[in-house]
Amino acid sequence: MTISDDEFIWFYQDCIADLLVGGDSSMPSMGGCYVSYKIGCTEKEWYEKAMAALTRLGISGVIHCWHTRDDIRIVLKELFFDRSSMTWDSYYFELTEYGEKLAKKFRLDEEEDVETRVFPDFREELERILNEHGVGFDVDLPYDQLISLDGE
Repeated sequence: MTISDDEFIWFYQDCIADLLVGGDSSMPSMGGCYVSYKIGCTEKEWYEKAMAALTRLGISGVIHCWHTRDDIRIVLKELFFDRSSMTWDSYYFELTEYGEKLAKKFRLDEEEDVETRVFPDFREELERILNEHGVGFDVDLPYDQLISLDGE
C-alpha cells in the first residue's frame, strides 16, 4: 500500500506536528471524517486511513494513548470495532518521548508549511521507523492481533 502525499501530510506529518504543538485537542485529522473531502475519499475510507495511521504510529512507539500508556493496542481494538464519534472523542493521544524527539528533529513545530508540503527527510525517517516495527506503508497491518486481544 502506498499513500499519497496528501494522505501523508494529513494523517502523519501534520498530525504529529499538531500533537507537538497543541496536544490531542488539535487532532481533527484522525476523528474528523466529516472533512474527508480534503483528501478526496469517502467517510469509510477516511476511517480506514485514520485507523491505519493510529495503528502505525502507536505500534511504532511514536504516539501513545493517555488512558493506556502501556498498551495502545487496547484502544486501537476499541476504535477498530466502534466508529462512533463518542468512542473516537473519548481517547486522547500524545507523542511519546521518542515521537517528540522525532518531531523536534525535523522542526515540525516551527515550519509554516507543514500542512501543505511533504518534508521528504521526515517522510523517509518515519517510513524507516515504521518499517523497523513491521507496520510500514507496504505491509498489511496486524489487525488480527488487535481482534484477538483479550480486552482487559
